[in-house]
Amino acid sequence: MNRPALLILVFAALLASSCVDKEEDMPVPEIIDSGTCGTNLTWVLTEDSTLTISGKGAMTDYDIFFYSPDIPWYNYLSQIATVNIQKGVTTIGNGAFYQCPRLSTVTISGSVKTIGRYVFANCSRLSSVSIGNGVTTIKGAAFENCSGLSSVIIGNSVKTIEFCAFQGCTGLPSITIPNSVATIGDNAFRGCTDLSSVTIGNNVTTIGSHAFAYCTSLSSITISNSVMDIGFSAFAHCSGLSSVTIGNNVTTIAANTFSHCSNLSSVTIGSRVTAIRFDAFRYCEKLQTIRSLNPVPPAIDSSAFSFVNTQDVTLYVPAASLIVYKTTEVWNYFGKIVPL
Repeated sequence: MNRPALLILVFAALLASSCVDKEEDMPVPEIIDSGTCGTNLTWVLTEDSTLTISGKGAMTDYDIFFYSPDIPWYNYLSQIATVNIQKGVTTIGNGAFYQCPRLSTVTISGSVKTIGRYVFANCSRLSSVSIGNGVTTIKGAAFENCSGLSSVIIGNSVKTIEFCAFQGCTGLPSITIPNSVATIGDNAFRGCTDLSSVTIGNNVTTIGSHAFAYCTSLSSITISNSVMDIGFSAFAHCSGLSSVTIGNNVTTIAANTFSHCSNLSSVTIGSRVTAIRFDAFRYCEKLQTIRSLNPVPPAIDSSAFSFVNTQDVTLYVPAASLIVYKTTEVWNYFGKIVPL
């Protein structure tokens, strides 16, 4: 072997030895405390502020309303910055990480099927969450008031987003509801004031009461044809909302659904809507056009458009139904009724 080649081999051996030495010298974070958090689950908190849950099965549920001392890491809530839910865990227990002021990073393994109630509520530093494809249910208030949350990815196995799940996530700019979701619960995204873009999947059947109320940055919404029920005040006080399209399977526009949407100018009402309840469009003062696709005028409460100058609104209706709309009470309040 010539001298240059030998030197290269020696250098490579020294370099490899150095790397091994460095790896061996890397400190392992010291364990602060540990214990159990389910029949077959353990938890470990290390000095780098990481709490790791490992094992198999469901975590224990905890009662946060009484600040239950049986939360095993209760005395360390202010220290936890990272949570690592490892493979094998199937449920993240109710209230497990409620109001952890330093929590910023969460890793949820694909084995998790349910995210419990109030699990990460009031974790104001949590900035992003990726909900894996194993999760089927996001329970009530799971991420409520996570004001720093700016990115949420909902996996394509989630079927239910329960009440208040993301209520008060004021920093969240957009959300995509996957096609797997059937139910968006009451108050699910209420008060998400930065939410400007919402994509509702093609299999959602129910949008709960106040689900998107007070989402003041929301500018437009299309309610897909899969949706059958929209709860009262579902989009109330969305002051930035300018256009709404209501799909063809909705039968009732509930009370106050779009009340106080002060910039709403255009509404398309699906062909199967048969009833519009009281104050549905109350204080939608900038309303300019309505397209009603049902050839039979929906039954409409006399206060449905209260504080709207209907004389300035153009109502578009099926051509064959022009006369019947013009002679139906409340619909005949509109100043201009023209064929689609």
